[in-house]
Order: sequence, then C-alpha cells, then structure tokens
Amino acid sequence: LQGSAIWYSDPAAGCAEAGAELRWLGGMALGPRSFANLEAAERASSGGCGGERVELTLGYRPAGRWLGLAQVFYDEPSRGDASLKLQMTAVRFGAQGRGLQIGLRARVDGEAAEPALVLGFWGRRRRGSDDR
Repeated sequence: LQGSAIWYSDPAAGCAEAGAELRWLGGMALGPRSFANLEAAERASSGGCGGERVELTLGYRPAGRWLGLAQVFYDEPSRGDASLKLQMTAVRFGAQGRGLQIGLRARVDGEAAEPALVLGFWGRRRRGSDDR
C-alpha cells in the first residue's frame, strides 16, 4: 500500500486542486524477460471530489538495454466522465543504468483521442548511497 498527496492541474468545478490517494500495488514476473503490474487507487479531495483509478502495465525486456511497456489507465472521477487511455513506450538504458523513455498515450474509449507524447528519465541510485 502507498499513500500520497496529489495535485489536479484542472480540477472539476467545486473541487480542490490538492487531495490524497491510497494505492494498492502488485506485480509479478511472467518469465525471465517480462512482468505484469496492477495498481488500484482511491482518491479524495475536498468538495466530495476524488474517484478511482486502475493501472495495468505489461513490460518486456527483449535485450539488456531495452524495455518495452504497454500500459492501460482507467480513471473514474466522482465528478466528470470516466476515461480509458493506452500508453506504449520504449526505454533505452545506458551503461550506468539510467534510461530515456519515449512513447505515446491516447484515449481509447471513443472520446477525442487527446494524444500525448510521453518522455521520461529513469535514474538509478549511486552505489554506496545509504537508505536513510
């Protein structure tokens, strides 16, 4: 379980920009090069706002420095319409274990696609750093 604070950049009318989230995370290896991850979250913010979110990730590592990800995001806010989005990305890792992620995300629920470019940077802790 994970608890966190969240921020909405465009909250629904009568809803706060800030809120809280409680998330359950679970995953498993599907073989030596692939995995599945499932996350379910309950969100809350003032004004009776919040909702639920479910995320499913499938990952495949075809080679040591490459990782492919297919992700599905389902959001059902307490105010507003539910959405279903699909994201496909690739991550290329360097010799130090850091990676650059690039891909696309779009709605797949029959509404306007809202396509988005996804860019991410994956870091790795330095050896010898403590966990404090």
